[in-house]
Parts: sequence; C-alpha cells; structure tokens
Amino acid sequence: MKRLLVASTSTVHGGSFLEYLMPELQHFFEGASELLFIPFARPGGISHEKYTTVAANAFKQLNITARGLHEFEDKAEALRRSQAIYTGGGNTF
Repeated sequence: MKRLLVASTSTVHGGSFLEYLMPELQHFFEGASELLFIPFARPGGISHEKYTTVAANAFKQLNITARGLHEFEDKAEALRRSQAIYTGGGNTF
C-alpha cells in the first residue's frame, strides 16, 4: 500500500522544515525506508535539487532516505514503485 501525505505548509513560522509534522510523519511513514519527494513547489524559486536536499535532511531524522521525483527519467514508474510519497506546498496541488 502506498503512503501519501500532502501538507499545506512544510514550515511553521519560527520552526524548521517539517518540524511540526515530525511526530505524525514518524507514525504515518512507519516501515518505510525510502521516500519519493515531489519538489515542484520550489519555495522561493530554489532548484529541485536544493529543495530535495532540504527534504532529505528532514527525513533523515526518521531514518528515511528521500529522493526527488525530478531525478527519475520515468516519473510514472518511480511513483508506482515508491514505498512512500511526500509533497508539500500550495502550488503543488
């Protein structure tokens, strides 16, 4: 079964990326060791690579390796094969 969590914001004022969601993320993605991150919201116009690095650093706290969807040539296949998916940001929807 796929696990997909869509958050309307990744950062609450004064906090770090996903900090406020960590307890829920830990429970929600229990059993996943890899995660597919959809970095297309790109806050502040940062690159897909930089945004994926931000997410990957956050998910490391949960012992989950995150890779960006942009890294895959066949994006549909990457989505089908993923253990878990995370996306955030209003313009991602």
